[in-house]
Amino acid sequence: MRTIIALAMVLAVATASAAPVSLFCRGKMATGLWKQPEGEQSGTDIKNAVIGITVDKSTHKITVNNDTFEFEDTFGSSIIIINTQHGKDLLINLDSVTGMLQFSIDEHIGGGTIFTRIFDGICKPAQKLF
Repeated sequence: MRTIIALAMVLAVATASAAPVSLFCRGKMATGLWKQPEGEQSGTDIKNAVIGITVDKSTHKITVNNDTFEFEDTFGSSIIIINTQHGKDLLINLDSVTGMLQFSIDEHIGGGTIFTRIFDGICKPAQKLF
């Protein structure tokens, strides 16, 4: 419960100050290469994956694992992206109250091959180490 309150406070303060917010997220991640129409060629499941994201509400951008995407606006307590950017098909949902992050990013890499990343987990505010 403290984590949820802390995340909501960090995002609220960042909104007021317009500073980007860095989060670390822990959850399940699956990656795979798909070749159409044959189906999956290779894949990896990671049960305790950790990723970093940055949310900048002032510029309407979210960075997920070094890929930066634009979002229109927040919907209630969530940032939701469903579109194509930089040649990648996106479905991203980040809830600023619960910290829940779900995403699916499909990158078309040519020859009918798609690199897919799927994540389902919870985010917490990142702390600077030094």
